Amino acid sequence: MLRPGKFVCNLVDFLHALEELHCILFTFFGFSIAYPEYFKAIIKYETKDADSSIGIENVSKTECYGLGEQIL
Repeated sequence: MLRPGKFVCNLVDFLHALEELHCILFTFFGFSIAYPEYFKAIIKYETKDADSSIGIENVSKTECYGLGEQIL
């Protein structure tokens, strides 16, 4: 049996999560417009593990990420 109370609670939780996702996406979008070079650097840094998983080899990649960690 469908309980209306539980359905409403789940719907409210879903809408809240959707609103949070909307805020996060538009914050990233606004940041990417205002500071495109910084946004590009952040995205490249955040996806550094993806480079390894698809087989991209670069001798200076490890050194570059290490220097980035020291700076940040």
